[in-house]
Amino acid sequence: MKQGESLTYDIDLHELSLEQGEYTLTVWMTPKGGKKYEVSKEFTVQ
Repeated sequence: MKQGESLTYDIDLHELSLEQGEYTLTVWMTPKGGKKYEVSKEFTVQ
Protein backbone atom coordinates (compact mmCIF):
# COMPACT_ATOMS: atom_id res chain seq x y z
CA MET A 1 0.00 0.00 0.00
CA LYS A 2 1.06 3.53 -0.61
CA GLN A 3 0.95 6.40 1.86
CA GLY A 4 -2.58 7.77 2.18
CA GLU A 5 -4.27 4.58 0.93
CA SER A 6 -6.53 2.50 3.13
CA LEU A 7 -7.54 -1.13 3.32
CA THR A 8 -10.77 -2.36 4.90
CA TYR A 9 -12.28 -5.78 5.58
CA ASP A 10 -15.81 -6.60 6.67
CA ILE A 11 -15.86 -9.18 9.48
CA ASP A 12 -19.19 -10.92 10.16
CA LEU A 13 -19.36 -11.99 13.81
CA HIS A 14 -23.00 -13.12 13.71
CA GLU A 15 -22.06 -16.73 12.98
CA LEU A 16 -20.21 -16.89 16.33
CA SER A 17 -23.48 -16.56 18.30
CA LEU A 18 -21.78 -14.46 20.98
CA GLU A 19 -23.54 -14.07 24.32
CA GLN A 20 -24.35 -10.61 25.64
CA GLY A 21 -21.29 -8.86 26.99
CA GLU A 22 -18.27 -6.77 26.16
CA TYR A 23 -15.61 -8.07 23.81
CA THR A 24 -12.36 -7.00 22.21
CA LEU A 25 -11.65 -7.99 18.63
CA THR A 26 -7.98 -7.97 17.65
CA VAL A 27 -6.83 -8.46 14.08
CA TRP A 28 -3.42 -8.26 12.50
CA MET A 29 -1.72 -8.42 9.15
CA THR A 30 1.46 -10.42 8.82
CA PRO A 31 3.28 -9.32 5.68
CA LYS A 32 6.15 -11.39 4.30
CA GLY A 33 8.45 -8.51 5.03
CA GLY A 34 8.29 -5.44 7.18
CA LYS A 35 6.26 -4.46 10.18
CA LYS A 36 3.23 -6.39 11.45
CA TYR A 37 0.10 -4.26 11.78
CA GLU A 38 -2.30 -4.90 14.65
CA VAL A 39 -5.51 -3.16 15.68
CA SER A 40 -8.03 -3.85 18.46
CA LYS A 41 -11.64 -2.71 18.74
CA GLU A 42 -13.89 -3.04 21.77
CA PHE A 43 -17.59 -3.73 21.19
CA THR A 44 -20.70 -4.73 23.10
CA VAL A 45 -23.26 -7.42 22.24
CA GLN A 46 -26.70 -6.60 23.64
